Amino acid sequence: MTPKKRKKATRQRSKVVISNRNNMADRNDCLPIRAALTVLDRCFLAGCFLIVLFWPGALLAELTVASPFTDNAVLQRDLPVPVWGTADAGTTVTVEFAGQKKSSLVDADGRWKVQLDPIPANAQPQELQVSDPKSQLSFSNVLVGEVWICAGQSNMQMSYKAVPDIKSLIPSAKNIRSLSVRQTVAFAEQNRCEGNWVEQPPDSAVAFAFAYFLEEAADVPIGIIQTCWGSSSIEGWMPKDMTQRLPHFKKQMEAFDADTEKLTRIKDILNGPKPWGRKNDIFLRTQP
Repeated sequence: MTPKKRKKATRQRSKVVISNRNNMADRNDCLPIRAALTVLDRCFLAGCFLIVLFWPGALLAELTVASPFTDNAVLQRDLPVPVWGTADAGTTVTVEFAGQKKSSLVDADGRWKVQLDPIPANAQPQELQVSDPKSQLSFSNVLVGEVWICAGQSNMQMSYKAVPDIKSLIPSAKNIRSLSVRQTVAFAEQNRCEGNWVEQPPDSAVAFAFAYFLEEAADVPIGIIQTCWGSSSIEGWMPKDMTQRLPHFKKQMEAFDADTEKLTRIKDILNGPKPWGRKNDIFLRTQP
């Protein structure tokens, strides 16, 4: 299970995906979800309900920053770093980090994006500040290194505690942080996900082993965004616009959208008590 290739943009085996997401702002900030799942550029990508975020347009909007930016975050090294979110249309948002200070005008839909210049790896904690004319957000203990998304089914979700050889690496692990995206479902792709960066390795055996040996080889901080759900439907991770290119996927989604009984059950589960039981969990994660 130990990953041996150091820097590949994407790996896939048995529906396990490890991918470097350096251009997250060009997509949603979590992995795509419709009626099955979430996960950190769509995504950053595990337990509660994702809030559907409607961009407020010309309405007054509180300054927000996209989901991947929290205390203890890791930003991607040596590449332009996009930072984005929402604010009042027509106002100016300023981002300050690692000696850089850049501003962006908020568009008519209330969206803004600032792109920081490439930043070298740095294991020293720094503060990321985002401000507009009426408020300021500060995120502390932010590092710069390698940021990877680890997504998949049960083979990605399996804990390192179940693999003695990998569990034995925990005491010597260093400079590894993780963001675990909470498992949930939605009827449309989401603009936000739930989860916070923590100063500890991911629980996934595959993700932790990958991060451990990548840190050992590169000697830089490693950030893992873990988004996985055992036995989840692969269609649930696919953008719905792929129905335009895949006839069998289109047929499957048309059948799903026409199944009012199934749609009603999903809505009832989402609006019901949390956390949902095992039976409902299995039902939700296996939907397209």
